[in-house]
Amino acid sequence: MTSSSPFKRIEGGVCWYFEGEDADIKCRHEGAIELYPDWIRLGGPIPNWIPRERVEQVHER
Repeated sequence: MTSSSPFKRIEGGVCWYFEGEDADIKCRHEGAIELYPDWIRLGGPIPNWIPRERVEQVHER
């Protein structure tokens, strides 16, 4: 999605975000999170990129 480095990395965080065609499904991710200006990257076996406008909250543990 982007070649720049994240401005913050969280190893053990929680992210609440919206998925779905109409962004109507609320999801939760626990684990590695990288913050970029326009995107959030959720770590895992298959990393997932979420647009910032679909992210509700990000918390560090």
